[in-house]
Amino acid sequence: MESILIQAASVIIMALVGCSLALLKKRTNSEVAKQALDSVDQIVTTVVGSVAQTVAKEMRKDSANGKLTKNQQAELRMAALSQAKGLLRKEVSKAAETQVGNLSRYMQNKIEERVGESKR
Repeated sequence: MESILIQAASVIIMALVGCSLALLKKRTNSEVAKQALDSVDQIVTTVVGSVAQTVAKEMRKDSANGKLTKNQQAELRMAALSQAKGLLRKEVSKAAETQVGNLSRYMQNKIEERVGESKR
């Protein structure tokens, strides 16, 4: 009888340990994904600032009225997206995608957000 109780207790303890490890792993993956998104945000912020200071400045200088056309703005956004993607490590991209699904669209939205903030 005692050995049956010990075996039952062992099974319960193993199940609890397994559940705890699964919960810890899920929590850790979520934290990694959030850190990855923070990295993406930092990269986008840096790239948008860089593009604004270099390429956009030159385009404005070459423009007759000092303003960018819609096509030029779209070109700058695509350049920023391309540069930001180029700076991301694959591991960071994969981790971030677990949070947002479509990382490219997320980055485009972040670029729009940063451009809007820079205009204020």
